[in-house]
Amino acid sequence: MTSLITSGSLINTTIFSEVGGYNEKLFIDEVDHEYCYRIKMLGYSVLQVENIFLNHTLGSQQPVKTLTGKKKVKTLHSPIRLYYIVRNCCFIIKMYKKQFPEEIKLRRKDLAVRIKNNLLYGPKKFSLIKHILLGFVHFKRKRFGKL
Repeated sequence: MTSLITSGSLINTTIFSEVGGYNEKLFIDEVDHEYCYRIKMLGYSVLQVENIFLNHTLGSQQPVKTLTGKKKVKTLHSPIRLYYIVRNCCFIIKMYKKQFPEEIKLRRKDLAVRIKNNLLYGPKKFSLIKHILLGFVHFKRKRFGKL
């Protein structure tokens, strides 16, 4: 296991202090993964307990009709949340692609799926496109923190 989300996580406070805590410039989204990558680079492990259930979703679950006519449930995000996802995923990809190539390949795919699902099935398409582009522009300009 390379990284986990912070929801439901237990953190070793000694390691947390040693690595400097979470990267607050990310504000939200990918903060947990970035922290895990840093501790892994220092030789620490990330452990996951398999038999614990946490009722938690990363977005709203919406029933949709796909392009092929099938009914499915897709995870959708607000435009502002998608902004943070795009900006911070781009940061993670740039920072850790050499150290964690397989994990980063999955992060790229996950980002593409999130963007696709939100553009195809989400409301407020103009706002979604605006926030996706703004997230990418802010990443390129190194603008971080809360929008």
